[in-house]
Amino acid sequence: MFTDRMNDIEKQSLYSVAEQAGELLDSLGYPWWLSHGTLLGAWRHQGVIPWDDDLDIAFPRERVSELEAAANAKGWRFRRLGPFLAKIWNPQNALYRPGADWTWPFADITLYDETSSTIIVEYMYHRSFAVVDKDLVLPLQKVPFGPLALPVPRSPETLLDQVYPYWRIQPTSSNFNHRTESYYQEPTEKRRIADLAQDFPLFNVGSLAVDAASELVVYHGEHPNWAGPVHFYSSGRMGRPGGDEGRFERIGEHGLALFWDRWPPEVLIRKDTDSAYRDPTKPFPLHPR
Repeated sequence: MFTDRMNDIEKQSLYSVAEQAGELLDSLGYPWWLSHGTLLGAWRHQGVIPWDDDLDIAFPRERVSELEAAANAKGWRFRRLGPFLAKIWNPQNALYRPGADWTWPFADITLYDETSSTIIVEYMYHRSFAVVDKDLVLPLQKVPFGPLALPVPRSPETLLDQVYPYWRIQPTSSNFNHRTESYYQEPTEKRRIADLAQDFPLFNVGSLAVDAASELVVYHGEHPNWAGPVHFYSSGRMGRPGGDEGRFERIGEHGLALFWDRWPPEVLIRKDTDSAYRDPTKPFPLHPR
């Protein structure tokens, strides 16, 4: 199940920015392509992912100064957000957040590196990198993206398999709104947390509020990278003490995919009544309270 996040006007505005940004990037003459969630949308949905509302583009990092100059020359705005990310937007197209650090719609520019034989693309907030053979990226091909035809890697599946290992499984909606840079107040899907606890019998079920939407599961397992419980909310969000948050999705009837906001994704797979797995090669025990 998923929720369509944008109305027709918003979708048309995003496609218009994709077209304009494409013309800007084409004028520079360097390889660029749809990346991350936008690549997934183009390859799987032939357009924007129904629950997505931003635009992701890959562009060579060593040419970023030329991109900044070209954007400014055409009345766009450019902002560098780190070694591997920049944003470009046209204030005249602003539908949301006028006067803010950046306005929507915008394009997130992932700055990739290349060697003589590979392309290196960051993901998960620069904590992980996809390394792909160059001949699986170049030459680029064009595929439908809504009303447009835009470039993607020669083998999109190769890149998607590294960035989104479960991209072939139809997921649920995202709770983040890029137009307002905030989370949706209403859950996109009601998940039966009691059923989740039944699938994972060592999870503890509790209720911290009177309404059913606040039911949660608390996972008290040991973990290689952090300690303490993780709360899984029926809104699809999860969090643990210390501020780490993210969203989770069911993987059939046997597991959970954990998509942290600041960390690489993880997998919890039910193995038996005594243990779960962060991934198939790294077992760790669950200790319920």
